[in-house]
Amino acid sequence: MESAGLAGRLVCYQCIGESFLSDLIHQRGSPSTCDYCDSADVEAFALKDISEAMSRVFEHSWTTTPRDPDGYEYALMSDPEINYEWNRRGDRPVNVVEEVAKVSAEIARDIVEVLGEGTYWDPKDPDYESPYSDETRYEPVDEDQFTLNSVWAEMKQQLHHRARFFNNELSDFLADLFADIQHVKSSLGPAVRRMGPSDEVPPTLFRARTCLTTDAAREVLSKAPASLGAPSGRLVRAGRMNAAGIPVFYGAMALETCLAEVRPPVGSSVVVGQFALLRDVLVLDLRALEDALDDTSPFDPTFTSVRRKYAFLKTLSRRFSASVMPGAEDFDYLLTQAVCEYLAGSIEPRLDGIAFPSAQTGGQGTNVTLFRHASAVEPVAYPAGTKVSTVHSDYGDDESPSYTVWVELPAASSPEKEDAGPQDDFDVPGLLDFGRPDADGIQQLTVDPTLRLNLETLQVIEITGVSYTSTAIDVSRHEAQLTRGEF
Repeated sequence: MESAGLAGRLVCYQCIGESFLSDLIHQRGSPSTCDYCDSADVEAFALKDISEAMSRVFEHSWTTTPRDPDGYEYALMSDPEINYEWNRRGDRPVNVVEEVAKVSAEIARDIVEVLGEGTYWDPKDPDYESPYSDETRYEPVDEDQFTLNSVWAEMKQQLHHRARFFNNELSDFLADLFADIQHVKSSLGPAVRRMGPSDEVPPTLFRARTCLTTDAAREVLSKAPASLGAPSGRLVRAGRMNAAGIPVFYGAMALETCLAEVRPPVGSSVVVGQFALLRDVLVLDLRALEDALDDTSPFDPTFTSVRRKYAFLKTLSRRFSASVMPGAEDFDYLLTQAVCEYLAGSIEPRLDGIAFPSAQTGGQGTNVTLFRHASAVEPVAYPAGTKVSTVHSDYGDDESPSYTVWVELPAASSPEKEDAGPQDDFDVPGLLDFGRPDADGIQQLTVDPTLRLNLETLQVIEITGVSYTSTAIDVSRHEAQLTRGEF
């Protein structure tokens, strides 16, 4: 068939299995008789138009593979003991068309022929290979990780050295990155999910405080739950997910993960509390983003930008859980802090926190950070005048030490009412962290509690040893004698 006649053949939407392209033909095609299935009065495109759409897919999603072995492969081929046989990797152009457009072998062959006849080259170029010949092979294009890393590095540079508090470029970047995040799905389920009392097995969050002395452990136990909740005011230090002064609740889904995250020294003690969620919270699961499923059609004009966005989202978990060396937190936490602040206030429906792999467990454990509005712990409503103290007993080598929390309630005839919130006596435990004055005397806003500490399951864990996972890296050493004139 002549080229013009082939390019003008009509393909109806019913002959295209790829849904986006099929719908496009159905909506914009002209009613005709299909040259491939003979259906009459159906919407169809000329083969030339479909070939042009397929050409763009080749350009942004597929790349040709080397047609000759590289040096290492040549060496393997020349070794008679290995008996290595080289074959060019990849798929033929016609197979790519069949796979992507989901068309019959006949239509795929005709599309490739039209594409090939529209290609021009210098016949004197010895390195030229027709992109649509039967010998050419293709493989999918991987998103350029260098580009993705450059984008992240540029955003860090913006925050570090240009604009920190009013950064429009970063704001636009985050708005585009997290647009429709609540619709992102993965093999693990939706990226934004609910967790809490409505779960079949309600989750428990572990939070710990490292204590270098028994007196410090007694202090934490006496003032629980406030001492194990998120700190407030000027007591809030900057962390991976929060700036200084912005309270958040850092918790872990397992005791082992919680202990690893606080990194206690040998010889110290760790007070661990178990928290239940009082309501369902909406969290962004960064681990789910690692396997985010992008169903955008390669024929969609937005495909390239969406693919890059998903590729970046897949790296977000690694970026959030990356280890930060002591002393480098001020700079290295800035971007993750900015991302969390955006997520806490700019997503609808409102996010309460994020879940992400623990760097301290090699990604095996899961951490949960609850943002300021979801980080308050329910106080214990003791009557005014209640005294709480903790006794530590060390019985010697034959018996284990113990801690006992004593709660002394006032006499029943006391006219005092139950404590319903903040008081002047801040030694009374159980006060809402967000109801007491800040260190500079500014009263903070009270928020509804989201968490409840189980006082019956408090533990003090003595750290008797620490183990590490590691990777050994060889060090090579070479010596050479310099001749005169060399340096």
